[in-house]
Amino acid sequence: MTEQPGLFDLPPPPTPPSAPRSGRGHTRETWPRTVTAVDRRALRDEALRRLEDGIVIGEFADDDPDLTDPREDVAQSCAAAVQWCLEPTEGLWPLLEAGAVRIDQVELAATDEEPGRVRASWTVTVRITDAHAARELARTVCPAGDDAARAEIDAGFAAAWNRAADPHAPMHRIPGIRWTPDDVDVTHLVRRRPIQDAE
Repeated sequence: MTEQPGLFDLPPPPTPPSAPRSGRGHTRETWPRTVTAVDRRALRDEALRRLEDGIVIGEFADDDPDLTDPREDVAQSCAAAVQWCLEPTEGLWPLLEAGAVRIDQVELAATDEEPGRVRASWTVTVRITDAHAARELARTVCPAGDDAARAEIDAGFAAAWNRAADPHAPMHRIPGIRWTPDDVDVTHLVRRRPIQDAE
């Protein structure tokens, strides 16, 4: 026999919805942006070129069994090739030069999904140092007379960031690939102040 509610049983009170954040963006707030893209072709030659031309910090130790030569990684994995070619901060330089944001953290991941197909994702976390400058930069790239876009920029920092810095810029300069954008998120991270001990 199933349990039936009694005649005078009251349903649990509804949980009040939390007030949504305006997303307007203020100085000293921290925001990450995540973009996922799919690479459909191997870029091993380009990755090897960048390995040869790039600045390498540290040295590859032949006697360390836990380390593999990056050239071998690139030869065996398209994902490794994409990681050597992709620069997550590409496209953010106008915001950095304007003093609008500073970069706090960069994360990059790439995985082989099937032969010749890679899923790459990255997160760039920035701290807003001048929200007004970020919005002004975003407005300069808006088409003239696009009042709806300007209203979005004024209403939320996510729109300002996506206008001022193309979220797919890291994929544009990688030659020889076809890619499909999957997702772009801008999230407000609330920074909690540490509790100071009472003296």
